Amino acid sequence: MNLNFVKTWFNVLIKPKETLDTKETVFSLKKATFSYLISFFILGGIGFLFFIYPSAHLELKSLLTRVLFLGLLMIGFGVLLTLVYYPILFVISKMFGGKGTITKQYCLVSLIFLPVFILLSIVNFVTLLLMKFFLLPLELLPFLNLIILVYWLYLMVLVLEKIHEYNKVRALLSLVFWIVTVLIPWLLITITSMVD
Repeated sequence: MNLNFVKTWFNVLIKPKETLDTKETVFSLKKATFSYLISFFILGGIGFLFFIYPSAHLELKSLLTRVLFLGLLMIGFGVLLTLVYYPILFVISKMFGGKGTITKQYCLVSLIFLPVFILLSIVNFVTLLLMKFFLLPLELLPFLNLIILVYWLYLMVLVLEKIHEYNKVRALLSLVFWIVTVLIPWLLITITSMVD
């Protein structure tokens, strides 16, 4: 991995519109797949830490083992998401007049995943530490995660607008239609299976 790769991830968070408009942001399929795998591993670890926080009396070895297991499990879900659900997003985007290719969509969407999940992990880790040592309310964490989720949605709209060469309204409609028909049911099934 070279420094330009990392710089692009950083730039997509602080100046997304400008970063997406440059030609250097087009990743190869190999880099895009790497970005997705790391992103879903991080998501699994964050999810585990969030669910175990109220009873966080596990030994470090047990904690790390569980984070690793859930991270690997999320990689499996991530592969399903990228191979099944993103093509559905592509079809929905085409229904709204999108002109891009599925390869370009796969690569550009991967560009925003890793930096957003790294940001999410940092915010969650710091917030959990602050809660533990300064007795901050646990309700703060979902609020912060919601802010990051809204920012991710904004980035997705920018990416879809660039890939499919349509306006923000069509990009937003494509994304909302995809979330309501595909992503929400997938998340509910995933959360239900983790709770059981």
